[in-house]
Amino acid sequence: MGVVGSGFSQAITNAVFRAKASFQGVIQSGPTPASQTLQPVQINSEDLVNFALGREQGTKLQANELLALAASLTTNTSRLFVYDSSTTSNLATIGLINPQVVIFGQKHRQTTLAISAPMIIPGAGNATNGLTGGSFLLEMKSVFNTNNSTANFSAKLIGFLGVAVPGTNATILVRSGTISTQGQSIGTLVEQP
Repeated sequence: MGVVGSGFSQAITNAVFRAKASFQGVIQSGPTPASQTLQPVQINSEDLVNFALGREQGTKLQANELLALAASLTTNTSRLFVYDSSTTSNLATIGLINPQVVIFGQKHRQTTLAISAPMIIPGAGNATNGLTGGSFLLEMKSVFNTNNSTANFSAKLIGFLGVAVPGTNATILVRSGTISTQGQSIGTLVEQP
């Protein structure tokens, strides 16, 4: 007689932190390769939320829609996403972060982490307004309080971001960007593995 598994998998609880993002880069424009020029582009936290939710840039965010970073201590992964603070749920995933190199340290009785990680943009939104993909390399730093709750997180990044805007799909070369959090967790996110 064979053994039948229960099919039970334990949910993963992530601490959620309000995040801020700013990306500066360039985009090519022009009808032919010979006439194309590089145009500066800036993407901020609100733009990322609107793209992820399939809305036009400049759309006013609802009070419960927050750019957030979720960190799982059990899986050692993080995600940048749109957090619904009223239902404590994930409205749209913007980026998946899987640390490759982690260096622990101590500074002023606080634990510090220096982390190198890729961030993959899986795509979110829709074909008119959305994120169509992308990839970043992050250099991150985290500082933990004495009770091991995160005091702050910051990351510098470079890479590319695919966006869909009315009438075109474009790839933005992000020359410099930052993602940061500060303060205590604003909630939790429970997800199935």
